[in-house]
Amino acid sequence: MRPPEGHHAAEFLKKFLDWHLSAGHSHPDANSFIIWANGAYLTGDSGYAGVPKTEQHNTVLVDGKGQGREGSGHDPWAGVSYADLDRVRIAEVQLTPTMAHVRGEAEGAYDTSLGLTRFTRHLLFVAPGSFYVWDDLKSDQPRTFTFLLHSDTTIQCDAHRFEIANGGAQLLVNLSTPENAKAVIEKNLVTAPGPPGAVDKGEIQSRGERIAASTGHPATTATFFTEMTLNGAKAASQTQAH
Repeated sequence: MRPPEGHHAAEFLKKFLDWHLSAGHSHPDANSFIIWANGAYLTGDSGYAGVPKTEQHNTVLVDGKGQGREGSGHDPWAGVSYADLDRVRIAEVQLTPTMAHVRGEAEGAYDTSLGLTRFTRHLLFVAPGSFYVWDDLKSDQPRTFTFLLHSDTTIQCDAHRFEIANGGAQLLVNLSTPENAKAVIEKNLVTAPGPPGAVDKGEIQSRGERIAASTGHPATTATFFTEMTLNGAKAASQTQAH
């Protein structure tokens, strides 16, 4: 969980004025996470893309838009203030033999035009297989916020309860959303890498499915809470921003 080139790059940019960043390999996925169990992804990552987009990761959209200046090419961070990106960080970590809690701050990853002033995500793992994710979001004017959760496989749904199965393991997902929020299951479409010199001109590929839960009406604040329970295997998780 860090800016695209790490926090050290903020100081290097001040020292080396002729240095120009190219961070196309760093996806717009601040505050995303992965749950891996039994040799397979349960909340999968979409993999490498020719046009990296936030909607391909387990994080949040604001008015349908993601982080950086995504969608115009292979490098979503081109032209983005690194001083803003340097605010993306792991702010707190608590670890015990039976519990892991991580707090990430990611509002700096979003374009300032979206007016996002807070995106605090807590990820809590409690052994042997319980995960809790809660997001605290705030903007300077009413916005529609969308929570995303991906799977490499088909997602089963019953109201706001979902089931993801892969590799002999099963993840039961209970999503608590703001009032009147709407949750849908949709295909995860990704622009695959193209040939050398045209990496952003690849074919459109369907890579699994995702849950997209959006606030029912624009608001300046929103809270999403997700409880995920693993059946059938031991698990590992990680947060990421690259």
